[in-house]
Amino acid sequence: MKNLFKLLVMVLLCQVSFAQTTVNAKFIIVETTDEEENPISEIFVQLNDKRIKIESLHGNAMIAEKGDFYEGVPSTAISACGAWWAGAGDYFYMVPFANGVKLFKGWQEEGQEDTGYHWKFLQEIKP
Repeated sequence: MKNLFKLLVMVLLCQVSFAQTTVNAKFIIVETTDEEENPISEIFVQLNDKRIKIESLHGNAMIAEKGDFYEGVPSTAISACGAWWAGAGDYFYMVPFANGVKLFKGWQEEGQEDTGYHWKFLQEIKP
């Protein structure tokens, strides 16, 4: 009985610890145009109440649905987005860590001789 109680306490502590590390983050895209009326997507990360601009991209960026994430995005990713314009694209995804997210950036272009999105770590974002 004593061991069962210890096990129950450990499980509850693990659940509380996991609940405290849940990350509330998402991409936000603001669409604008440049001086020649080409589409520009401003990419932001919203982490809790904090909004951080990541980059401005040519093209109409879209947020990918969880089941439609890009090649090479890990299953632990919580969001992904990207834009394609004039034969090239830039893409982002984020994975949770501690109480923040790690942000990754990738790219593709029509003439590339290899395959994939060339993912690289971009930055950590903390509340």
